[in-house]
Formats: sequence, C-alpha cells, structure tokens
Amino acid sequence: MDEALKEKVEKTAIKYADLIEKRICNALDDNVDESKVIPDIENGIKMLGYLISAIDRMGRPYVGNGENGPS
Repeated sequence: MDEALKEKVEKTAIKYADLIEKRICNALDDNVDESKVIPDIENGIKMLGYLISAIDRMGRPYVGNGENGPS
C-alpha cells in the first residue's frame, strides 16, 4: 500500500479523534441535552473505528484469491 496514503489516513484518524474528544468535552461543559449530542458522538466513534480498521488493513500484506493477485 502506498505509504503516503497510509500516512494521510493516520493523520486524519488522529484529527478525527481530537474532534470527537472536543465534542465530548463541549457536551459535558455546556450541560447540553444528551439526547441531541450522544448520537453525534456515537457516529463519530464509529467513523473513527472505520478509519482505524482501514489503517490496520493497510498494514497487512495483500493476499489475493488466485483470480486477481497472488494466491
């Protein structure tokens, strides 16, 4: 996998984690209605999970199925 792409995805994941952390802190500090912010925070955590999974897959060697690459 292209190292430049992996590096960009890693940087994006770090920035996204920072945004989620800020969103949580703001929700706690502002005493906002939890029913409005919890779904937003949960979606952010899910997206961060997708980014982390992508980074993990980028670090693994590619193993084809015999039809489109090495078997």
